[in-house]
Amino acid sequence: MYEREIAIIKADLGIEDIDIDWRWVNRRWLRRTRKFTTYGDYTHRQPRPRISIATKRSYEDVIKCIAHELRHAWQRKNGVLLVEHISGRSWKHTWSGTTFCSGRRVYARKKYEERPHEIDAFAYQEDAWKRLFGGKSIEKPTPHTVVADLFLSALY
Repeated sequence: MYEREIAIIKADLGIEDIDIDWRWVNRRWLRRTRKFTTYGDYTHRQPRPRISIATKRSYEDVIKCIAHELRHAWQRKNGVLLVEHISGRSWKHTWSGTTFCSGRRVYARKKYEERPHEIDAFAYQEDAWKRLFGGKSIEKPTPHTVVADLFLSALY
């Protein structure tokens, strides 16, 4: 349902060659805790990275989430964000040549919104929404609204 939008964002980022394993989750969020809510997720796996998106949200929110997660794919492809395995469940995170987290506990303590790759992805999602999609809140059908409309039309 979002193939056109994905193609536009991938072309903007220059990552048309990356084959993504998309997971569309018909919920308002992927994970929710007392501290935060996750609407999208990028997992760097070989040979295909996986992106999961919660789709029971507005068109604008879903498109921004797609742009955000595709920005992570761009970061990894271009070596801006490097994640190296140290040992066990420990990883070293490097942003533009500078290590900002070394080890699982250090990464977990770093606030999500203060991580450099997230700052960049949030900035890109807002920029992409304005530049590529006009920045206007419009109501386009999402998988959830299509099913709801079909259900309601069957009642009448």
